[in-house]
Amino acid sequence: MKIGEIKRRWKYLSEFTMQTEIIWRKQFKQSSAFNITPIADPFNPNCFYVGGGAEDDYGRYTHLRRLSFATGEEEASVSLKNNIKEIYFTPDTQFILVLSDDYLLRIQRENLLITDIYDKNFPKTASCMAFNYQPIFFLMNSADKNLFAFNCIEGTKKRKVTKVEGCLSLDFEDDNHLLIYAPTAIQRYDLVKDKIEILFNTAPYRSVVKDSKGNIYMNLCDNNRKLLSIIRKMAPDGTYKDYDLTPFNIKFDNFKLSKDEKYLFLMDCYEKTNTFCKFSLENNEIASKFTFSENERLLMFFEQQQLILTKEKDSFQMNFIGRKIIKE
Repeated sequence: MKIGEIKRRWKYLSEFTMQTEIIWRKQFKQSSAFNITPIADPFNPNCFYVGGGAEDDYGRYTHLRRLSFATGEEEASVSLKNNIKEIYFTPDTQFILVLSDDYLLRIQRENLLITDIYDKNFPKTASCMAFNYQPIFFLMNSADKNLFAFNCIEGTKKRKVTKVEGCLSLDFEDDNHLLIYAPTAIQRYDLVKDKIEILFNTAPYRSVVKDSKGNIYMNLCDNNRKLLSIIRKMAPDGTYKDYDLTPFNIKFDNFKLSKDEKYLFLMDCYEKTNTFCKFSLENNEIASKFTFSENERLLMFFEQQQLILTKEKDSFQMNFIGRKIIKE
């Protein structure tokens, strides 16, 4: 290889290789099984939540933990007698709602004390939830066509059958319209008219993110649910643009949109390439990239804190690692 080519390649690596440093390690003496994706507290930039870690051989009695971004130390925790599917935060900042296998929990956000257990007539197969005005919660299972409106105070539920099977997530478009993201379509439920319509039939996709202008970013997959390394940006009118990441030789199974909506953060959490990338939507190129060591598994990236959360891959216990980005 010529000296000029070596210099050009070294310049590329130095400009686009992300630099990080480990700022803390934290171990919890429970299994490393995870029930939820680590999530930042939307009202406190200093902490985040993790769920999982079975206390017995049957996976029961998992924990919801609040940890410090700065140190990884546990600030509060609560033991639960069932799996955690998802957690949600109420707009009044007071409570965390925990979607579990058999019930819905309301927990005080400040101290993680359980205040209410809603189990009467609860749709036990639910894996997705959305709400705007409590006490009505909308829930669906990822694999069927039943949308439930669950009244947690009355302990009643009403069923509505969707047009397309499956649900990846639920999201309110406005006060009267609920978006249902099915694996091959986007549906809209009009709460006033009590009608469901198909907004768009789509290519198969695995996850979705919506920006402030109503554009929807979709992680495309094939009919067998295998990811394609393509992000589709769909406008509110149904037109779309594809970002094909295949030429960059990277794999990702999770992604986030940057706060300024100019970048995608691409995360390989299942270790196909063990990388984290920052992708420029404007320039259609990798802006920076970091490759983890073989003994680390990527869990989540938190943009505001510029922190990458990983864990020791082969450890049975929860051995977390906090990596701070020091150069992009």
